[in-house]
Amino acid sequence: MHHEHECDKKRVLIIEDNSFFSHVLFQILSRDGFDVHFAERRADALQTLLNYSFDVILCDYNLPDVQGSSLLKLLHKLIPRVPVVVLSGEQPPNLNELIDNGIVNKFLLKPCTREELLMTLESLLSDHTVTAEKED
Repeated sequence: MHHEHECDKKRVLIIEDNSFFSHVLFQILSRDGFDVHFAERRADALQTLLNYSFDVILCDYNLPDVQGSSLLKLLHKLIPRVPVVVLSGEQPPNLNELIDNGIVNKFLLKPCTREELLMTLESLLSDHTVTAEKED
Protein backbone atom coordinates (compact mmCIF):
# COMPACT_ATOMS: atom_id res chain seq x y z
CA MET A 1 0.00 0.00 0.00
CA HIS A 2 1.55 3.30 -1.00
CA HIS A 3 0.44 6.90 -0.91
CA GLU A 4 -0.70 7.81 -4.42
CA HIS A 5 -0.10 11.54 -4.22
CA GLU A 6 3.56 11.17 -3.20
CA CYS A 7 4.36 8.60 -5.87
CA ASP A 8 2.69 10.54 -8.65
CA LYS A 9 4.66 13.69 -7.96
CA LYS A 10 7.73 14.20 -10.09
CA ARG A 11 10.69 15.18 -7.94
CA VAL A 12 12.83 18.05 -9.21
CA LEU A 13 16.13 19.34 -7.82
CA ILE A 14 16.85 23.02 -8.41
CA ILE A 15 20.55 23.90 -8.11
CA GLU A 16 20.48 27.68 -8.02
CA ASP A 17 22.15 30.29 -5.79
CA ASN A 18 19.72 33.13 -6.53
CA SER A 19 17.04 32.78 -3.85
CA PHE A 20 14.58 35.06 -5.67
CA PHE A 21 14.76 32.97 -8.84
CA SER A 22 14.56 29.75 -6.79
CA HIS A 23 11.39 31.05 -5.15
CA VAL A 24 9.83 31.85 -8.53
CA LEU A 25 10.68 28.35 -9.78
CA PHE A 26 9.27 26.84 -6.60
CA GLN A 27 5.96 28.71 -7.04
CA ILE A 28 5.58 27.53 -10.64
CA LEU A 29 6.61 23.93 -10.10
CA SER A 30 4.87 23.24 -6.80
CA ARG A 31 1.61 24.61 -8.24
CA ASP A 32 2.07 22.26 -11.15
CA GLY A 33 2.40 19.29 -8.80
CA PHE A 34 6.18 18.84 -8.59
CA ASP A 35 7.97 17.85 -5.41
CA VAL A 36 10.64 20.57 -5.34
CA HIS A 37 14.04 20.36 -3.61
CA PHE A 38 16.77 23.01 -3.55
CA ALA A 39 20.52 23.22 -3.42
CA GLU A 40 22.45 26.49 -3.50
CA ARG A 41 25.88 25.10 -4.23
CA ARG A 42 27.74 22.02 -5.37
CA ALA A 43 28.16 20.50 -1.89
CA ASP A 44 24.43 20.85 -1.10
CA ALA A 45 23.49 19.35 -4.45
CA LEU A 46 25.70 16.29 -3.94
CA GLN A 47 24.37 15.77 -0.41
CA THR A 48 20.78 15.99 -1.64
CA LEU A 49 21.50 13.51 -4.45
CA LEU A 50 22.73 11.01 -1.87
CA ASN A 51 19.41 11.21 -0.02
CA TYR A 52 16.85 11.32 -2.84
CA SER A 53 16.37 10.21 -6.40
CA PHE A 54 15.11 12.82 -8.86
CA ASP A 55 13.15 12.80 -12.09
CA VAL A 56 14.76 15.96 -13.43
CA ILE A 57 17.46 18.49 -12.44
CA LEU A 58 17.36 22.25 -13.07
CA CYS A 59 20.85 23.65 -12.76
CA ASP A 60 22.16 27.20 -12.89
CA TYR A 61 25.32 27.36 -14.98
CA ASN A 62 27.25 29.65 -12.63
CA LEU A 63 27.32 28.78 -8.95
CA PRO A 64 29.49 30.40 -6.26
CA ASP A 65 31.57 27.29 -5.63
CA VAL A 66 31.83 25.64 -9.03
CA GLN A 67 32.06 26.50 -12.71
CA GLY A 68 29.06 25.19 -14.60
CA SER A 69 30.36 22.46 -16.84
CA SER A 70 32.34 20.67 -14.13
CA LEU A 71 29.22 20.24 -12.00
CA LEU A 72 27.19 19.19 -15.05
CA LYS A 73 29.77 16.55 -15.95
CA LEU A 74 29.73 15.28 -12.38
CA LEU A 75 25.92 15.07 -12.37
CA HIS A 76 26.10 13.11 -15.61
CA LYS A 77 28.53 10.64 -14.03
CA LEU A 78 26.43 10.21 -10.89
CA ILE A 79 22.94 10.13 -12.41
CA PRO A 80 23.34 9.54 -16.16
CA ARG A 81 19.66 8.74 -16.74
CA VAL A 82 18.23 11.85 -15.09
CA PRO A 83 17.58 14.71 -17.54
CA VAL A 84 19.33 18.01 -16.79
CA VAL A 85 18.09 21.47 -17.79
CA VAL A 86 20.60 24.33 -17.63
CA LEU A 87 19.26 27.75 -16.67
CA SER A 88 21.45 30.77 -17.25
CA GLY A 89 21.33 34.47 -18.06
CA GLU A 90 23.60 33.82 -21.03
CA GLN A 91 24.28 30.83 -23.22
CA PRO A 92 27.26 28.83 -21.93
CA PRO A 93 30.13 28.85 -24.46
CA ASN A 94 30.32 25.04 -24.55
CA LEU A 95 26.58 24.40 -24.59
CA ASN A 96 26.52 22.51 -27.91
CA GLU A 97 29.29 20.21 -26.76
CA LEU A 98 27.44 19.51 -23.48
CA ILE A 99 24.24 18.70 -25.37
CA ASP A 100 26.05 16.56 -27.97
CA ASN A 101 27.66 14.52 -25.20
CA GLY A 102 24.33 13.96 -23.46
CA ILE A 103 25.47 15.91 -20.38
CA VAL A 104 22.74 18.54 -20.79
CA ASN A 105 19.30 17.85 -22.22
CA LYS A 106 17.95 21.39 -22.55
CA PHE A 107 18.99 25.01 -22.10
CA LEU A 108 16.65 27.75 -20.90
CA LEU A 109 17.63 31.40 -20.95
CA LYS A 110 16.77 33.26 -17.72
CA PRO A 111 14.26 34.59 -17.10
CA CYS A 112 12.17 31.92 -18.80
CA THR A 113 8.38 31.96 -18.89
CA ARG A 114 6.22 29.58 -16.90
CA GLU A 115 5.09 27.98 -20.20
CA GLU A 116 8.66 27.45 -21.44
CA LEU A 117 9.64 25.84 -18.18
CA LEU A 118 6.66 23.52 -17.90
CA MET A 119 6.75 22.52 -21.59
CA THR A 120 10.45 21.74 -21.34
CA LEU A 121 9.97 19.58 -18.26
CA GLU A 122 6.93 17.85 -19.70
CA SER A 123 8.75 16.90 -22.91
CA LEU A 124 11.83 15.67 -21.03
CA LEU A 125 9.80 13.64 -18.57
CA SER A 126 7.74 11.99 -21.28
CA ASP A 127 10.93 11.14 -23.23
CA HIS A 128 12.63 9.77 -20.14
CA THR A 129 10.23 7.36 -18.56
CA VAL A 130 12.77 7.61 -15.79
CA THR A 131 13.82 4.59 -13.84
CA ALA A 132 14.29 6.19 -10.46
CA GLU A 133 15.13 2.85 -8.83
CA LYS A 134 18.83 3.58 -8.72
CA GLU A 135 19.03 3.04 -4.97
CA ASP A 136 22.04 0.85 -4.25
